[in-house]
Amino acid sequence: MNNPTTAVKSASENGTETDDTLPFLYPIIYSANFKIGTLKHAAIVLELWKDFDDNTLDNGTHVFADEVRMDFADGTSFSGNRDAFMDVMKQQRQTFKAFISYIDAVVSLAPQGKNETWACVWGKQVSETIDYKHNEVLINENWMFDAAGKVSYIRQFSAVPQPLVG
Repeated sequence: MNNPTTAVKSASENGTETDDTLPFLYPIIYSANFKIGTLKHAAIVLELWKDFDDNTLDNGTHVFADEVRMDFADGTSFSGNRDAFMDVMKQQRQTFKAFISYIDAVVSLAPQGKNETWACVWGKQVSETIDYKHNEVLINENWMFDAAGKVSYIRQFSAVPQPLVG
């Protein structure tokens, strides 16, 4: 069996970076070499989540790049200019009477050799639609900030929480 390898930086016991070659069963398409990014980007994403909760989406328009792409959890996607993206998000938000986010974890990651940072957030969103349907969704979103520090891409994943058995 052929085992692809990827060179990555890792911390040694004394805290210095070392080059290691680790075997992976699959070739890594994007990156296996990240460092912790700026917390500023994580804070921006949480502010945008709060704006969605509060239906104050205009507060965050300035953090998006001129062109934005988003892959939604339902398999649909958007690609277009910032204003059209904000219109889509406002239309989506108008389908909810109430919306509350709970954050489990957030991290900012910088892939080595790339001029971007990712803010990744995991949580639960509880909502009530305008026709009084209650929803709970576990969610993961990965937000890419470009070299100018603007959000240019978002990838979203979701799952319906299941009761614990046992």
